[in-house]
Amino acid sequence: MTNPVFVAPLFPLMYRAVGQVHGRFIPTLKKVTKGVLLTDDGLSIPARLVGRAGLFAKISPDLIRGDLVWSAYPHTEVALWFEKSKVFLPKDEALEAVKNQPLPALWLELRDIRQPKKDQTIEEVRQGNNYFSIRGQIIKQDETDGKLIVRICRNKIPKGKEKDIQNQPFNLMIDGFLPGNVEGQFWDFDVSREGEILIMENGTCVADLSEPKPEPPPSPAESKQKEQRKKKQTDASGTKTQPKKTGKIIRLVK
Repeated sequence: MTNPVFVAPLFPLMYRAVGQVHGRFIPTLKKVTKGVLLTDDGLSIPARLVGRAGLFAKISPDLIRGDLVWSAYPHTEVALWFEKSKVFLPKDEALEAVKNQPLPALWLELRDIRQPKKDQTIEEVRQGNNYFSIRGQIIKQDETDGKLIVRICRNKIPKGKEKDIQNQPFNLMIDGFLPGNVEGQFWDFDVSREGEILIMENGTCVADLSEPKPEPPPSPAESKQKEQRKKKQTDASGTKTQPKKTGKIIRLVK
């Protein structure tokens, strides 16, 4: 990767974490919006349907069946919600691994189904599979393991919904390394999915959001000099200025 280039933001910073995956969604027997995505590379990734995809699951389940190209939000924290949901997965050989093994490091929110646009084939749509666009603030960089922790915030939160769980900031773990001290900076990343890992392919620094470091306390000598200057200013302000003598005598004539 080439050295990062700093680009001053022309518009308000917009957070983003969205990409594309290809696979078959299998819902649980209890709730149609929670389940597992069987990906084109043979993984079983915990997934839940949101947005338009969640609406399709409720009003027309046939639309979400089969191998589809999905628009997806990635998450790399532990999917605690899936621990309770996986016991309701249907009996399927492909699901045995995800039922019995520890939770994977990646889970997805599937928000929509990607369809070919006009004059576009499904093969052309699939060229974007496993690519993610990530824009967020770097919270931490682990130089030993080569991992970045990137915080993602909601750009728009409905009034009165600020404390809802789905509107809280969340962190993404990305494999990659950036030179220098990048903590606190806002970056735009091109990321690819390899198995259960998100890997940085390219990145651009957009802005530095880190807080300025506090100034070190003055030394005893500097403090003493400052007090002396302050005392002189106080003494000077308390001295009355005498009018200057011009040497002229003014007589009043009746």
